[in-house]
Amino acid sequence: MATKLYTMGNMRSAYAQCTPTPANLYPAAHLVDSNVNTWCKLASAGTLSAVIDLGRAETVDAIICWIHNYGNSFSATTAIDRYYSDNGTSWTFVSGGVSIRDTATPLRIATTGLGSSHRYWKVNIPPVSPVPEVAMVACCREFTIEQGYAWPETNGRTAYNVYSQGKYIRPLYKTVTKDLTRTFLLTAPTDIEAARNAFDDSGGQCRPLVLWESSTQADALLARFASDTWIDRQATHQFWKASIQFKGIPHADTGDNY
Repeated sequence: MATKLYTMGNMRSAYAQCTPTPANLYPAAHLVDSNVNTWCKLASAGTLSAVIDLGRAETVDAIICWIHNYGNSFSATTAIDRYYSDNGTSWTFVSGGVSIRDTATPLRIATTGLGSSHRYWKVNIPPVSPVPEVAMVACCREFTIEQGYAWPETNGRTAYNVYSQGKYIRPLYKTVTKDLTRTFLLTAPTDIEAARNAFDDSGGQCRPLVLWESSTQADALLARFASDTWIDRQATHQFWKASIQFKGIPHADTGDNY
């Protein structure tokens, strides 16, 4: 199974606008701040239309949304619609959106019909109940490593509690992160180039990425490179070893708010 890295270098200058105006304290800027512990939402049920201006035309291979309250069984399985534009006014619909409802993961990864270059991208979050809390809309590049196995593989899990410091100390939310080390044994020049390009597009550990090592959306993880240094070494004739450490990004799990 191939490993796919969805990187967010396209989002380095991104600006978001929403229609209608989101609820107080939940502005459109939360969609592009790289922080999945903040989110954008409407005050009441309705279609949230979010326009992402990348600042210039960029190739987009996937549009990824993070739904904070994914654990709720939304009232419908309506797809998140996607559009692109070169001028911000005339929009082209992209078929093949993913369902708003998936109680197994906050990630919604849509790749069908993408791969073209445009400046403006739009997603329509459907009018379901409860009101979706959208923490991220990312226009991503896709890099595929065909030798998707890891050797060796190390996984860790760390849980945090975040507390308020008011009159009564109480937990605000619980966060969870994963530490992952992958050592890829690569032979094809395209695989070596893909891994390195993913590292460069992420700016090392500067920007988050989505690591997807299966065909099941629930297995995808929000992470970042753990280092700003890239190292690959020739292990033997025509085989290169790239040891990559990812750090899972802590996030508030749905249902853990108090």
